[in-house]
Amino acid sequence: MLEQCTDVDSMNGLIGVFYRFATIWTCMDVMPTIVKALDDAHHAWKLRGVPSRPLLTLLMKFDNGRYLSETSRERLAADISAFTMVNMSLPERHRCSVGHTRHSNPMSTLLSLFRILYPRLGN
Repeated sequence: MLEQCTDVDSMNGLIGVFYRFATIWTCMDVMPTIVKALDDAHHAWKLRGVPSRPLLTLLMKFDNGRYLSETSRERLAADISAFTMVNMSLPERHRCSVGHTRHSNPMSTLLSLFRILYPRLGN
């Protein structure tokens, strides 16, 4: 369902549902299925050019080193590093706090993010 979301707000709403019912998902023994779906959704959103830090955070929390392949974990670790690099390179007023970024000029911040996450697109 996350892959079919049409906007970030609906995706964030679904992420909240996943967090809220995490204990139930674990008791139902469906975490491997959910983690696979979250990984697919993260990949789909990233291919659309919309990387999502909240989705990435949820995915890493739910996986907790148990369900994803080593290759997938390495890819996610690279994505986390890219977000960290972007956050470190932004001026203090733009830095993320608790997963959100304050923007005085959202386009310049977004372009900086894309240049770091997708360096081939800038050429």
